Amino acid sequence: ICSASFFRLTCRIDYIRWCQLLRMGFKNQQHFFPGKNRYKCPKCRMPYCSVKCCKEHKEKCPANNNNTEAKVEDNKLENKSAAQPGKKESKYLPSDLLTNDPLVSAVKRRRMLEKDSDEEDNDEVEEEGFRITRDMMDRMDNSTWLRNELADGGLRQMIYNIDFADDVAAMAKNPHSRYHKKRKMGRMNKPEKSPREIALENAKITNPKFANFIDRLMLLTGVMIRADGSGGEDILDEDCLENLILAPIPRRGGAQSTTDIVKQIDDVEDDSDSSSSDDDDESDTDGSSSSEDEK
Repeated sequence: ICSASFFRLTCRIDYIRWCQLLRMGFKNQQHFFPGKNRYKCPKCRMPYCSVKCCKEHKEKCPANNNNTEAKVEDNKLENKSAAQPGKKESKYLPSDLLTNDPLVSAVKRRRMLEKDSDEEDNDEVEEEGFRITRDMMDRMDNSTWLRNELADGGLRQMIYNIDFADDVAAMAKNPHSRYHKKRKMGRMNKPEKSPREIALENAKITNPKFANFIDRLMLLTGVMIRADGSGGEDILDEDCLENLILAPIPRRGGAQSTTDIVKQIDDVEDDSDSSSSDDDDESDTDGSSSSEDEK
């Protein structure tokens, strides 16, 4: 091959390579033309030089892919929450009274309980009655029955409405201050009922299933017992919840046992029976004496 033809061949090869490099440069301008990339993507900060490149970059932007993945995850969570039991059906409330989500109510209730605990620490008023003990908390934490009942969205909504009654009364009275925990004393030094107690009583009257739940909860925690002294979670599955009495209130001087309370109840019943029989005897003697006087 002569030198002239060889020179033309090498020029042809160089020309083809140069064209290929130019084509690659237009496709990847950030590598071949770094000085002309005057714009950057606001999401991923990828440089580009023209409107055409911007349109192409929007379709392949990695930030958009991340957003779509996040939306897919959100949709999965929504579908999962919608499929949870107790969302659409409840044995405590009809479907038209159920809120769309009990989770929002649960967050509000948790914040409210935290505020209540702070206020109760500063409250100097002590009322006679039951106080939640560690044993009661352990019974509720380890109860399978209570865990299954609280899975009902209607029951959680009713509990939230009862707890929120104090806040509703406070906002109606003074929107800038919270309901005062110290109750006002009325006649005969009896404390007035709080809006929360009134809401609880109304819920028990209007909803027999909720009243049944409260009775079983009292049996579980040991606040109430049967007249025969039985209590606890062993009898929660039974339908009969009759003859319930309050358990002895713990006092500083010691609490009475369950058997003592049952004996006291029996003694009271015996006394009432004996008094009624005595009254009958007296009436018989009075009748006989009056008949003798008439004779």
